[in-house]
Amino acid sequence: MTDRILIVDDERHILSGMKAMLRRNFSVETALGSEQGLEMVRSSGPFAVVLSDLKMPGMNGIEFLTKVRELSPATVRIMLTGHGDLDAAVKAVNLGEVFRFYTKPCSSEVLGEALKAGLEKYRKDASVEDSAFFKALQKLAAANRPDPEVSADNRGAEEQDNTLSLRERTIAAMIRKGSSTKEMAEHLNISPRTVETYRDNIRRKLGLAGRKVNLQSVLISVEE
Repeated sequence: MTDRILIVDDERHILSGMKAMLRRNFSVETALGSEQGLEMVRSSGPFAVVLSDLKMPGMNGIEFLTKVRELSPATVRIMLTGHGDLDAAVKAVNLGEVFRFYTKPCSSEVLGEALKAGLEKYRKDASVEDSAFFKALQKLAAANRPDPEVSADNRGAEEQDNTLSLRERTIAAMIRKGSSTKEMAEHLNISPRTVETYRDNIRRKLGLAGRKVNLQSVLISVEE
């Protein structure tokens, strides 16, 4: 399991300062800009936490962290910016599923606590990946992968990935325990609408789309 942290910014002196500030307590690597950051995620990942600036040329932090999520779903994403932009914060949370959002200047104490929380979340997510419930859930999803030979709409069905993402499996586990949409949204730092989107994805991947079946009951019945 990795505890490495990647910091991405388009200013060298900021990267140098943050690395010097954090390297005593964390395993820190840096990338100059979003493009180099993506290349490091591809070639040197996974990273437990990626901390990114918002305002960067070419690809901004929201776009960058959204791509990081696609490449490494388990990586915890944190946004740091000098602009206290609420709209940017909402987009970062909803599109990039950002774990935390901080504005500059950010003290070493605050940043250190954020990174510790990010590492703790990464370790927790990684540990639940091995649970019997999650493995059984993935098996059920695989069994419901559409057959391109018989699907009414088989456009690309032979290439459809029916694997549940880490976030979908986490939400499935919370639904199974009876958590409300509001509770899941608050716990995962996402909007209720995003939770509903994940819920719809889970139903589809489990072969329940269009069926009047209680999702919680189905999840409770999944054998561990």
